[in-house]
Amino acid sequence: YGEQIRTIRAQTSDPFEILAKLPVLEKDMLRDHEQDFYTEDAKESYTLHTSGSTGTPLNIRMSKSDFRLRMALLERQKIRYGVGRKSKHLTFVGKKITSTNGNTFWRYNIFGNQLVMSVYDLSEKNREKYLSKIRQYAPEVVEGYPSALSVIASWIKDEQMALHVKCVFATAETLSAEQREVIEEGFGCPVVNYYGSTEGATMITQCERGNLHVDDESGIIEFVNKAGQRAKAGEVANMLITSFTTKAMPLIRYNIGDMAILSSEPCQCGRCGAVISEIIGRTDDVFATPEKGYVGRLSTSLKLLPSMVRRVQIHQYEPTRFVLILETETPLKNEQRAVVLNDLHDKLGNVDIEIQYMQQIPSGKNGKFRSQINHCKRT
Repeated sequence: YGEQIRTIRAQTSDPFEILAKLPVLEKDMLRDHEQDFYTEDAKESYTLHTSGSTGTPLNIRMSKSDFRLRMALLERQKIRYGVGRKSKHLTFVGKKITSTNGNTFWRYNIFGNQLVMSVYDLSEKNREKYLSKIRQYAPEVVEGYPSALSVIASWIKDEQMALHVKCVFATAETLSAEQREVIEEGFGCPVVNYYGSTEGATMITQCERGNLHVDDESGIIEFVNKAGQRAKAGEVANMLITSFTTKAMPLIRYNIGDMAILSSEPCQCGRCGAVISEIIGRTDDVFATPEKGYVGRLSTSLKLLPSMVRRVQIHQYEPTRFVLILETETPLKNEQRAVVLNDLHDKLGNVDIEIQYMQQIPSGKNGKFRSQINHCKRT
């Protein structure tokens, strides 16, 4: 990577023109040469770790000043929705939190006015323990993975619990329209989406009008299409990150592996940041077939499954070979199979789809649940 860097002198009002002259920083390069990216700021910094769900984990250095700035940006986002540092926070995390007797799956963060709950024990047998603690704690704001929040929200709805939550912040996973609907109905409040990363990626946050904006204070995002050109509105685009909050370990044109779609519609909220119509998620969660090309979220097809199916995961192993895993004790009837398979074929084209059944689909080691996983090597 270093051999590709050269001195560039140019005068322009378009930062993207300069960035396009620099090489793309791939994740493997950063992972294999972590030490080479440390600056003087790394001497007084925090060490953060990515989950490594796509390979070997990354060790990230972030200066204390950059960490404070990112926390300030998140606090600003919460304040917009009437939530402050003194509000009672309930946070679901991808960590194992189990008491010695195995009856509790949470702990208190007194300084953060926060109840922290594990996502690893969200099973039916623990339903009442979780709900009882949530009812007792009475949170004002809830944060966590959409996959976990939707489970809790469905439990709350089933039990007809009355909570007084101001808003729910969905993080770390792609938020689908179906998950948003379930969570908002269960918690009885708006769901606020935002995007960031352990690496210190440029942040994307949801405004009060429900639109997603790039937070320009945190960095620049280049939206690049499959041809490597600047993407147009409506195109599926890879995100190249140039972060302003990574002075200890600079990220310039970092290919973070996530995809999004730019909107052609302006927002009336007054923010200047580019408007994003959809964050699709990781490149590995986007399918590509010979007939249909890129295929994003398949949640509208999976929504056709009967209610006895608790969770769904679909894997792509070859360009035309897919496996659909259903978490249920009851196999689908022929007519139920036909409905969902016909819809999936309509979106994926002429492909082979095998259906498998599991009593429980495991989440990843980091506690996140991925509904779509692409195992194909990209060229």
